[in-house]
Amino acid sequence: MAEPNVAERVALSLPESIQTIPEALAFWAEQTPDAPALRAIDGREWSHHELRAAVRQVARRFVALGVPPDAPIALVLPSGATACLALLGASVAAVAAPLNPHASAHELTRDLRRLGAPLVVTGGSSTATVGRTAADLGIAAIGVDELLEPGEQPTVGRDGLPLRDPDDIAVLLHTSGTTADPKRVPRPHRTYVAAARAATLCTALTPADVGLLVNRLHTNGGVGNLFASLFSGGCCVATPGLDPRAAPEWLANHRPTWFVTTPTDLTMLLDAAAATGRESLIGPDSRLRAVRIGAQPAPPGLIERAERGLGAFVFDGFGMTEASYVTGQGPDPEDRRAGTVGRPLLSEIRVLGADGADLPPGATGEIVIRGETLFPGYLDDPAANAAAFMLGGWFRTGDLGRLDEAGHLSLSGRSIEQINRGAEKIAPVEVDTALLAHPAVAEAAVFAVPDARLGEDIVAAVVLRPGRTATARELRGWLLRTLSPFKVPRRMWLVDALPRTVTGKVQRGVLAERFGEHMRGER
Repeated sequence: MAEPNVAERVALSLPESIQTIPEALAFWAEQTPDAPALRAIDGREWSHHELRAAVRQVARRFVALGVPPDAPIALVLPSGATACLALLGASVAAVAAPLNPHASAHELTRDLRRLGAPLVVTGGSSTATVGRTAADLGIAAIGVDELLEPGEQPTVGRDGLPLRDPDDIAVLLHTSGTTADPKRVPRPHRTYVAAARAATLCTALTPADVGLLVNRLHTNGGVGNLFASLFSGGCCVATPGLDPRAAPEWLANHRPTWFVTTPTDLTMLLDAAAATGRESLIGPDSRLRAVRIGAQPAPPGLIERAERGLGAFVFDGFGMTEASYVTGQGPDPEDRRAGTVGRPLLSEIRVLGADGADLPPGATGEIVIRGETLFPGYLDDPAANAAAFMLGGWFRTGDLGRLDEAGHLSLSGRSIEQINRGAEKIAPVEVDTALLAHPAVAEAAVFAVPDARLGEDIVAAVVLRPGRTATARELRGWLLRTLSPFKVPRRMWLVDALPRTVTGKVQRGVLAERFGEHMRGER
């Protein structure tokens, strides 16, 4: 069919009947085959027709390698266009399970063992480490470059690929909670297609839009915003992750219309520009119009500063690994309410009191949600699901907040202990456990402290064993052997004892208060 003109193309949108990733890719490949769909940072580009063909090629290769349709494929890859192709192909053929390519060997071994994946796809600087780890676990590994080469074309189901159902799992993500091991979050096809529709609603996306994907692809933000760009019929520019020094060049060369980032990364971007004497990061021909932020509270003045520097509408939103694009402030500036993260998109939100009853507008309580983008439950974790889900399919987010009369949501903090350090989630128990393995450590507890740049930073309170010594540098070095750097506390605070409840639980809140007093006393 002939390519629609610009006006016709912009008016197109994904039909409600489409509920799976291969259907969404096929729709745009048929409707706007020659329009750009995916672009690498070096300028390589795939049209919607070419993207669908490339994804099917990758998916067929997975089938040829014997991966069952319900099996997870571990993807340990640096972010970029190649990783996007691998992830899309894995989600069509089986289950895409992206993992952090910067994880420590200990974390990678743990996650691969729990994942039970029959295949690992590697690439970038971590290829050798991932290959050795996979071999030790008896898991087959393939390089992403080899994966993208033309290979055997098997005949399985329709067009050589398994049929996908809206409730089939497309992507399996990991998220840290209040336990030492990350929870596994399965996301069906229908939830990501719905999340793309929600993104289209709050950002007014059309096939004319170009999204700059700066989110890491092993996170829900990376996966969800890739789908948002593609399923709205637009183009996704896949970057290796936000680089404050390179971002002005990306904005000039690729002329994106929107992107999603965190307050921490946005601050770094603006600070890097300021260091070169620039207040504005865009040129006169910029098309940038919308920047959504999330994952952590925005510090005062950031949105106004960002709007000056980017010449775009900057707005907040609320989502999580378990449910993308829960709220948004929308593209209309009149819909903005200061201090809120917007109104529900394709989700329902309630705020509950301690007794489980709904609270009136303005009252702060526990936020619970349900809706089209919500996942069905943690994988193989009945205890976590029993704690997280309520009757009627309502999910307890672990966040505290309030709704105003118009339905705008404000966040007030978290009811769980998870630490949000620059949008990286840290489970305190995991760091505690690693510290307690040190021979000189008797007790340890990490806790969050406010930080102007990261939102929250992490501090460790440590009680040493009698007669033993250990420096802060030694303890940090110990942790770096088993944990990712972002999980390692910047400061080690040696104390005589940890405050505990009558049942023996460490009072992290009390530790944070005492640490604040300690720091004020040092000034």
